[in-house]
Amino acid sequence: MNRRNLLVMAGALGLVPAAALGQGSDAATLARDAYLFSLPWIEMATTRARVFKRGARPNSIYHRRNLSDHTDRSVTTPNNDTLYSLAWIDLTKGPVTLTIPPSGKRYVSAAILNMFTDNDAVLGTRLNGGAGG
Repeated sequence: MNRRNLLVMAGALGLVPAAALGQGSDAATLARDAYLFSLPWIEMATTRARVFKRGARPNSIYHRRNLSDHTDRSVTTPNNDTLYSLAWIDLTKGPVTLTIPPSGKRYVSAAILNMFTDNDAVLGTRLNGGAGG
């Protein structure tokens, strides 16, 4: 599914804020609002499809085994001295628990993002030192 289809679907599902409808907004404003509201979902779906092509699977941690360089554009330009891992977690059957192992003096950061690309939590060294949890 491409972005245009997703935007049409977002409009059809009524994802435009209901408050905007009552304020005499024109079609261009409503279309812009629908686009801005649905763009994060589209970008996350695109990113998920890209990493699934590389071998990642739902509810599994996918580890990148090589450091990134200037040509890597998976999402944005990553750090070139950091090994990355990622997981797409399906929460339709309920919550899951993520356990961070003890890391000692090594820096660890696990960002928990929602489909709007907001950080709901960032677990790791800054939260509990190197103790894990």
